[in-house]
Amino acid sequence: MEAMNKTEENTITLADSSQAFEKALRSGRLSYDPADSNYVNNYMYMHTEAGKDMFKHRDTRQYLPTAPQLTQDQIRRKLCIDPRYLLEQQIAFSESGTVPQRPTIGDLVKWIEQNQWEGVGQ
Repeated sequence: MEAMNKTEENTITLADSSQAFEKALRSGRLSYDPADSNYVNNYMYMHTEAGKDMFKHRDTRQYLPTAPQLTQDQIRRKLCIDPRYLLEQQIAFSESGTVPQRPTIGDLVKWIEQNQWEGVGQ
């Protein structure tokens, strides 16, 4: 990574944009679905700030929020309709070391809700 501007409180860097997009898609921060407000083709990678990749909407110039926004119901729907998301989240969940003896879909949903966009499994 190449540092652009460095202060004691904040570090702004440039990451590989392809990796930043892949990480955002895997975590659910960006979506492959054109109907979603966080559709990947509507955003451009700007920089990484304090460890968080920052994306700006191409039309509105608004930054994509970095805080989790998916509810448990939205996560369940996404798991049902996006097999790639389901597989990626199952892998990240299994690698997290927090999997119960007999995990349920509810355990996975709860784990995703708690860890979305936190870098787990990315």
